[in-house]
Amino acid sequence: MTSSGSAGTLLFVVTEDWYFCSHRLALARAARAEGWRVVVATRVDRHADDILGAGLELRPLSMRRRGMSPPGELRTLLELAALYRRERPTVVHHVALKPVLYGSLAAFAAGVPAVVNAVAGLGYVFVSRSLKARALRPLVRAGYRLAFAGRGPRGGGDNTHTGATVRGLGGEPGRGR
Repeated sequence: MTSSGSAGTLLFVVTEDWYFCSHRLALARAARAEGWRVVVATRVDRHADDILGAGLELRPLSMRRRGMSPPGELRTLLELAALYRRERPTVVHHVALKPVLYGSLAAFAAGVPAVVNAVAGLGYVFVSRSLKARALRPLVRAGYRLAFAGRGPRGGGDNTHTGATVRGLGGEPGRGR
């Protein structure tokens, strides 16, 4: 418990509100029931009422699952670092590629004490045979190595195939920053 009487602040970072509601809402409700302040940072589309109705706090996020514009990606990284400094979470839970990669960097920069990284699937970069995807793979592999290195809470894949890939990238499912 913190001095304010809560277990701390748990901040979820997920690119899409619908994905949060279908895959992480139950976990967020359980954390809230245990005394955590729960904040959800996501792109708000149709599920704001579901998130707020569960007693969670909502922070709109401009991150997009698709697209790779360098200025846009830098803006996202800076937006996350500012969010982490403002919210001062005890734990940040990143879900999917961009939140894991950018969120881990931002959490390090903002001094977040604990990070949970969950890779929900391999995604475009590892599945596509396009030149762009193949060019991005080494960068994403390096980013995953950093995101899943070090001490701290657990991280890993949501399925066996993803866990094997995390292992192949130099990480270990169940180990994360």
